[in-house]
Parts: sequence; C-alpha cells; structure tokens
Amino acid sequence: LALFYKRLWTCQRDVVRTREKLSLAFQHYFEAHQYFIQDVGSEPTFIILLLDLSNLYSAVSGEECLRKALGCCMDMHRPFSPESMNSALERNLLGTGDKDWIDKMKTLEPVVSDLLLGLIKSLVKFNKKKYEKLYRHALLAKLASTMKNDAQAFEQEQFEVFGILDVVLKNASHLL
Repeated sequence: LALFYKRLWTCQRDVVRTREKLSLAFQHYFEAHQYFIQDVGSEPTFIILLLDLSNLYSAVSGEECLRKALGCCMDMHRPFSPESMNSALERNLLGTGDKDWIDKMKTLEPVVSDLLLGLIKSLVKFNKKKYEKLYRHALLAKLASTMKNDAQAFEQEQFEVFGILDVVLKNASHLL
C-alpha cells in the first residue's frame, strides 16, 4: 500500500488530496518499517524499503525532509554491520538462511553509498556551514573504503558502505 500511495500522491490536482495520499504513504511505510526493523534475515528487503522511503522524503522539498531522508539511511547501519554479515553466514551454515543474502547486500551497497553522499551534498547546498564538515567526513570514509582491496574487505567481514554509514552516524547524530 505504501508504494501505491507513493505513486498516487504525485497525481493529485488538489493540495488537500495530495497531502492525504502522501500522509497515507508515510503511514504505510512506517508500519512496514516497524515490521522489518525487527525481522532478522530480511535485511535486503529492509534496505529497499529504506531506499524507497528516503527517496520519498527527498522528493518533498526542504532541509527537514532531506534530514529525514538521511535519517532513513542511518537506519541502514545495522543491516550492513559486521554482526549482520556474521549472522547471515551462520544462518547459511545452518541451512536456514538466504544463500544469496550477501550478493543482494553487495548489489544494494553502491546504491546506498550514492544516495547517502547525494543527500549530504544536497544538505550542503541548503546550509554549507552546517553540513560541509559532515560531507568531508563522508567523502574521506568513501575514499578509505575504495582504497581497500576486496581481500581485505572480506577478511574484515565488513561491507564498504558500513564504514561510510558509521562515520556519518558518528558525525551527524546531533544534526538529525
């Protein structure tokens, strides 16, 4: 239903109906968020939900909506964490997990990274003084993650985007 109302709110000609449909879209997204945040093993679905919710927030103009979109990205910290990866590997060893889990997460990783940096860049355009330092930290984290080779990243059992999310979370918690 969230996807339905997300598509529908842009088609409305009346401001009141637009707000009503947009409100329904957010309501359904939050209900799905509450379900998937606790569901271990469905992290790829949770990431897709957060990407969609973040895009919905960023479609509504304003600094506050961009901060909320960035907040959705911060919710991706746990699914990309080393603990989630270890848990997925354990589930695979027990035969209870999704064998494609890591591949799905690796596919979503560059999308999350691009969205994260794009949102911070947009926030810099709103208030350079407030967000420039955060953008620099995020770019440095991205640069550091791209300098590691694949063998090192696998040995550490960590997604590259986790480092960027971690740096942004530590430096942006007071801004969100």
